[in-house]
Amino acid sequence: MSDPSNRCELGDLVHQDEDVIVFIGCDGFGPYPGHAMVSPAQHLEALYDLDDSILAKISSMSRDVALAMKLAWNPEGTSTRQHNE
Repeated sequence: MSDPSNRCELGDLVHQDEDVIVFIGCDGFGPYPGHAMVSPAQHLEALYDLDDSILAKISSMSRDVALAMKLAWNPEGTSTRQHNE
């Protein structure tokens, strides 16, 4: 049974491979209507737990997603954040 507080849909997933997953957040982020999340495909607690090859793939995918957002929505800019603990 799905969690009723999870408002994301399966269609929000825009990329997944063995190392990285990308989905469009279904809720806004601050004053903006949505956001993309780039995460390791395997659950890891924090940045400190990522090996260098996964970290490099996340960084490269973050760049690719930012470029795709610029092409699709023509925002004034993009922002990249990383959260731990």
